Amino acid sequence: VLWDVSGDDIYSAQEMAQGAAMFGAGLLVDLAGDDRFTGAKFNQGFGGPYGLGGLLDRAGRDLYVAGAKHASSYGTSENSQAFSQGAGMGLRHDAGGGVGALWDGAGDDRYVAGNFAQGMGYYLGLGLLLDDAGNDAYTGSRYAQGTAALLGFGALIDQQGNDRYAAKTAANQGAAWDLSIALLLDCEGDDAYLGGELALGAGEQNGVGLFYEGDGSDRYDNRAKAFGYSGVTTYDDGRGVGNLGVFLDRGTDPDMYPPDHSPHNNAQRQRGNLGVFVDQ
Repeated sequence: VLWDVSGDDIYSAQEMAQGAAMFGAGLLVDLAGDDRFTGAKFNQGFGGPYGLGGLLDRAGRDLYVAGAKHASSYGTSENSQAFSQGAGMGLRHDAGGGVGALWDGAGDDRYVAGNFAQGMGYYLGLGLLLDDAGNDAYTGSRYAQGTAALLGFGALIDQQGNDRYAAKTAANQGAAWDLSIALLLDCEGDDAYLGGELALGAGEQNGVGLFYEGDGSDRYDNRAKAFGYSGVTTYDDGRGVGNLGVFLDRGTDPDMYPPDHSPHNNAQRQRGNLGVFVDQ
């Protein structure tokens, strides 16, 4: 355990740090101050096999950065690996994942990460990113911002504030792949979303992807396979079940959708075998 009571602090590390654990528990608690956290991989609330990793920052304008050092396993030069910022990961075929959580209490915060981050669960892992208050900015890559794959569960929950979400490539903002469950829940605020393919409440290969946006005038600019999307089920001949993708935007304030997409204000529709879009 690392416990810091006050002050504007800088935490700098490479791998397995800042509230990270495998086969044990690791916790970092910072109670006050404008802090900066930087790391390469397996950082900032990471739980590996049989591990419980947590980072709790109660207040302050904080910056979280993870990634850049390790190249993407997908061969995309613009992305890097992170497995950080509320990430639970197992070792595929060998050991189920643990629990990784990042909880920020208050402040206008910035989260920057590479692949597999910001409320991400992989192979029986549970990953949570919780932010209680502030005008926050989230920047991620593949599998970021409330996402999961391979029997994982990942969630990003933001309680309030005018927030900005930006992610690239694929599987962002409430996107689930291969028998997993993913959730992005933003309770209120005038928020903006920019994501890659498979986003905003989307599921493929028997995944359950859920997206909820509360009160506020919001702006969406996303690529294909988004807005309550239920995609393909080719693995193991579909396993006898489909996907569930749910997009729900509530509130009376008008929202902005991409001009080349059919979703719009005060509309409902069903897509694929079970994809649901609702703007109330």
